[in-house]
Amino acid sequence: MARIRVTTFTSLASPNFRWYWLGIMFSFGASQMQQLARGWLVYDMTHSSLALGTVLALFGVPIIALSLVGGAVADRLPKKDLILATEAGSTLIYLGLALLIWLKLIAVWHLMVASILSGILMAFNTPARQSYMPELVDVKQLLNAISLNSVALNFTRVVGPAIAGAIIGVAGVVEVYFITAAINAIAVVTIALVPVRGQPRQVNHNSLAVDVREGLRYVKNSPVISELVIQFAIVAVFALPYIYMLPVFASDVLSVGAKGLGWMTALVGVGALIGALAMASLRNVRRRGALTIGMAVFFGAALFSFSMSRSYPLSLALLTAVGVGFLGYTSLSNTLLLTETPPEIRGRVMSFNIMTFGLTPIGVLPIGALADAIGAPWAVGGGALIVVAGTIALTAWRPRLRSL
Repeated sequence: MARIRVTTFTSLASPNFRWYWLGIMFSFGASQMQQLARGWLVYDMTHSSLALGTVLALFGVPIIALSLVGGAVADRLPKKDLILATEAGSTLIYLGLALLIWLKLIAVWHLMVASILSGILMAFNTPARQSYMPELVDVKQLLNAISLNSVALNFTRVVGPAIAGAIIGVAGVVEVYFITAAINAIAVVTIALVPVRGQPRQVNHNSLAVDVREGLRYVKNSPVISELVIQFAIVAVFALPYIYMLPVFASDVLSVGAKGLGWMTALVGVGALIGALAMASLRNVRRRGALTIGMAVFFGAALFSFSMSRSYPLSLALLTAVGVGFLGYTSLSNTLLLTETPPEIRGRVMSFNIMTFGLTPIGVLPIGALADAIGAPWAVGGGALIVVAGTIALTAWRPRLRSL
């Protein structure tokens, strides 16, 4: 059998993965642009951190409620078809909001409904997308493909918000939404060009409820998996909402406007890209558990430092460190989740992690209320300190992860 030599861009030699990767990059780019535009639009309309938190929290509710079902559905239906359907739905949402803004009919409740619909689509899209890659590349190329997927995500985190912020500053938010809809439509067309539909589905006579219960039972009974999920839940609830509070920092704390907000968000992506390259360069790491814990603490400490900064250049540097810490933590955590989980249940375990990620928009609600009451810096900084303290406490209480 021929030996596969894996290099940085090996997976892109496959037409299957190449078309998929391009489509996902367009999708990620559209998502990053609309995320910044949505946050800026809500805060510009209301000047309320609580309103901003409410709109974003509604995005997380269906992710929490439906991700496990989405994972089970992704194991039953052709993943390519499921991805196409959900991406097409996102395109229609972006276009609908663009038309409402253009016609001057937009209201906050429209953005609330759009957040709920986007959350529903995300609950089915993400499990299918994450579990589709093994059907596109050789097993020896899988890590390479996953790494390139992260590169696409973090590249768009750098480019997307910067472009969106510049467009808002020069033209307006409606142009961002029209462009976002067009970019996501390109993503649909590109993914449709993937030559294969994936591996045939195995007949599953279980109900969706049975499949979901099996996934929950496995997570509960596995000490390492449950610890990883709990740790990520702490990060998701108390720290990750910071990204949605950046419009408040840009407007009220640092006074840099929409363009400055674009660069703030972009520098998080720069840091994440640096973190991805650093993680990809690691070889034969023996203490992955301890390194995962260390990166979580680093992420929390960097975020607290950013929340206390009143200098725009220093804030940009600290946001870069935040991006490095978060990407390093999530890369290691997801690697441990996959390697410590049997192949037949990985989809449901990953969907459980996606459900946990859905807690992030929910966490925006109390942090938004706190920001209105005591200020965004202390609201975000307090959450960062909880991450540091919670990670240390969890490690002392359940040392199994530390010993991996």
